[in-house]
Amino acid sequence: MTDDPQRHIEQQVDALLLDFGRYEPLELLQREGRLLYADYEAWRGGELETLDEALMGETSAIRRLLDHASAYAARLGLSGQRESYSGWGAEQGGALRIHSDRQLEQAIALVWRPAEDRPQMDLFMDSPATTLANGVRDALLNRDPVTARQRLEQLYDVEAGYLELPGLERLVEALEQADKAVEDIDQALDALQSGIAPLAADLLKRRVQDYLAPLWRRLAAALDGVPFDPQSPDRHASHALAQLQDWRGVREVIEQTPGWRRQPLLLARHSQACTRLNDEPASQQSVLLLCWRFPEQAAGLLADYPSALMRQAWADFEALPDELESELFPAWLLIRYPALAKSLPMEIDGCEARGVQAYRLVHQLQQQRGQALDDEQIDLRKALQAESPALLARYMRDAAIV
Repeated sequence: MTDDPQRHIEQQVDALLLDFGRYEPLELLQREGRLLYADYEAWRGGELETLDEALMGETSAIRRLLDHASAYAARLGLSGQRESYSGWGAEQGGALRIHSDRQLEQAIALVWRPAEDRPQMDLFMDSPATTLANGVRDALLNRDPVTARQRLEQLYDVEAGYLELPGLERLVEALEQADKAVEDIDQALDALQSGIAPLAADLLKRRVQDYLAPLWRRLAAALDGVPFDPQSPDRHASHALAQLQDWRGVREVIEQTPGWRRQPLLLARHSQACTRLNDEPASQQSVLLLCWRFPEQAAGLLADYPSALMRQAWADFEALPDELESELFPAWLLIRYPALAKSLPMEIDGCEARGVQAYRLVHQLQQQRGQALDDEQIDLRKALQAESPALLARYMRDAAIV
């Protein structure tokens, strides 16, 4: 991934086009961490009047982001059309207000699609069966099982052999169960992960998460209080909440799980959630514990870490000619970014694994950065030399100490 901001936005637009065949600003804002899905969900569900308080960051910065994305979409030859968003469910309805800032609202509502290139009259595309199937899809994405069932029954009457009918039937049945308690957790988890989710991705494509979210929330409720089992890591509420992109919920349920800091998968999930919540210090602490206690798993997480700073730091670390072990990445991180010594604590969860002492020594050295050399600093350097000569050499060079 590139860390050039404008090129990164262009890549995100490319990814959205690949996934959904169109570029939708609301989806981009979610992928960029500017809008939590839980807040988007609350807005579509009528709990928020606008997205004013839900969007993260300065309005001007968000507008610049969307302006660049729109300019790129235009260069690709896409056609921008205003999208009207309505409340979810038959009882909601009505157009929703996106934002009180008129310019920002216009930018968010502008959805970009490939220019229409099919004939005006296409008997296959515009057949009654296809129109009804699309009506089922729209109702499913609108979380309206009543309308979805009505359109489905009409589709049976019009064309009982319609190719996608069995799959749509299964999706409608699943949505009709969304407000009912789960009787068998394992069966429900397997059905959702192995059956419903891939089927929905195939048949709905655009904004499939809008359909899947209530199904994952139902499962998350069933998993509330279920202990974490590393042999069945998906059988935990944090997994279901992560599928929802409910990062607040993921963080909360993990932090309530006994011994979570000694489970590599929970550390990784916690780190991801905290990054999405813009709490980098908390996210970084989980990464450091992962490096010390589970270095092999840490390498896999850091290679595709959500934070550009951490991702670039890991890439720089791997490129070192010294080939330092992953356990020493936390200490090297403080050398690469000295300011982190002010936001990261010296002691994390009482960890005493390999690499921790090197981290402590660098932490103390960075706290004294810029001060005149004294006996304490000399002793710290000697101790770091004993832990890792390569780290000391890096510290001396990067701190510009002669």
